[in-house]
Amino acid sequence: MKNTTLKSFSIVTAAHNSSAFIHNCIESIINSNYDLNKIEHVIIDDGSVDNTKSIVLKYISKYPHIKYVYKQNGNWGSVINYVIDHRLVNNDYVCILDSDDRIHPQTFQRANKLLNDDTDCVVGSIYWWNGKRTTLYTSSNLFLFKKKYTKKLPYTVSVLPATFIIKQNIFYKSMHLLENVPHQDTILLASYFNNIKSIKYTHYPFVYYWSTRVGNTMVDIKDDKNILIHLANYKKLSEMNMPHFYVWSLLSWKHMRRYMKQNQIKIHFNVKLSFKWMPIWAKPFFWLAYLLIIKHYFTFADSKPTKP
Repeated sequence: MKNTTLKSFSIVTAAHNSSAFIHNCIESIINSNYDLNKIEHVIIDDGSVDNTKSIVLKYISKYPHIKYVYKQNGNWGSVINYVIDHRLVNNDYVCILDSDDRIHPQTFQRANKLLNDDTDCVVGSIYWWNGKRTTLYTSSNLFLFKKKYTKKLPYTVSVLPATFIIKQNIFYKSMHLLENVPHQDTILLASYFNNIKSIKYTHYPFVYYWSTRVGNTMVDIKDDKNILIHLANYKKLSEMNMPHFYVWSLLSWKHMRRYMKQNQIKIHFNVKLSFKWMPIWAKPFFWLAYLLIIKHYFTFADSKPTKP
């Protein structure tokens, strides 16, 4: 029997000096093929000094589903903390959409079909725009990881928060993020997975992500200051014993490897690094990656991972 009940969605947008592009974010939701009475768009102005506010207020005068809140600047993590602390989202499911990104017009329709009372979260794919072309990056779990999520195998690849549509109560259980620093999205997603019991993945794209925008914190990821922030995130994940969120990122992250090697830094996880959750074809590759790279930067319970 098909589910004909329309679920409600809250979209949280962190905005800081976003006047040049926030209209695209707002209009992508307005133009989504979904009942706006079932949509709540909460825009948190994180201390903007441009005309972000005036742009948002023009939309509010026409669209009552949009809410605007101003707070002092504290970076992305502080916005998520603020929304949670002040209980600013009210709908069934929550999605985080940055002010320079856009939602796909079919996202809410597709999520509505996939979600039910027994599903805590649905994860979609990404349209990745680098300023010249758009590339579809599908949810990695669909071809590399087990499609069915279980607490025994809580493995995933860290992706954009905008690709996660999650139950409101799970969102409100999220841990406090670091303030006044970027790159807190992986910690938020790890926090989600600490409370998720059931999840679905889909090839359908949920978001258009602008990866090369000037000012995007991903652009200056090589900066030493950002390396220290990511190193703090590594340590946070080690406390949570969730290595799968960051461990494999080191394979392509030579700047972090260089820094950890120069400073003789190793991160310990009190769990085994297992390969059982991978399909047969992927196990040899990741086992080799562990032997050549990963073991030089991370240690795990009983020192050695479970062989594939």
